[in-house]
Amino acid sequence: MDRVSKLRANNPVAEEEVNAAKLNAERYAEEEHSKAASVKVAEEQVAAAQTVLEMYEIRSPVGGTVKAILKSRGEAVKSLETVVVIQPKD
Repeated sequence: MDRVSKLRANNPVAEEEVNAAKLNAERYAEEEHSKAASVKVAEEQVAAAQTVLEMYEIRSPVGGTVKAILKSRGEAVKSLETVVVIQPKD
C-alpha cells in the first residue's frame, strides 16, 4: 500500500487502483486473523479431547506387569471394580 502511495506521488495512479490496494491489504489482514482464530479453536479441541481421554485412563498405584485382564473390550466397569490383576515388581 505504501508503494501505491509513493507511485501516486510521482505518477498519476487511478483512484480505483489505490482503493483496490487498500481493500486487498485489509482482506489479507482479516484472513490472517481468521486463520489465527481457527488455530486457537483447533488447539482448544485438542485440549478437550485430551481431557476426555484422561477420564478413561486406568492407573495403578503399584508398578508391575499385567498378570490378568478381567474385563473385555466394550464391557462396562463400575466404580472401584477390578479390571486387571497386576503382579508387583520384586
